[in-house]
Amino acid sequence: MKSLKFYSCKQNSSLLKEALRSYSASNEERKERSSLKKNPELKQELIDLAFSKKQDRENIVAYWVFEQLVLIDEVIEIKLYIYPFLNALGNQKHEIKRKPFAKILYCYFENKKTEPN
Repeated sequence: MKSLKFYSCKQNSSLLKEALRSYSASNEERKERSSLKKNPELKQELIDLAFSKKQDRENIVAYWVFEQLVLIDEVIEIKLYIYPFLNALGNQKHEIKRKPFAKILYCYFENKKTEPN
């Protein structure tokens, strides 16, 4: 089982993409996403890959990691990226990316309803 090792990919997009391509959908490997916490400089690159119109494997996996970091780990605050997120949502054609986009959007508005004014 290969794990996603962001720490070995510091600011090198080809290595980050290579790591994302080797990442699987298993729950055990999804837990490896904590490496991004140690390398916040990779956050923007991950977001760029996740929000891309491209439907390559690294874009899909980047979105899985992004979803986990937003909804589970709460490392990324979606409200900071809401406008690029909404623009990216409209560009997604592949169901495997559209469904998690919708999930994050739903959670965002659910949380907005419970926030005090």
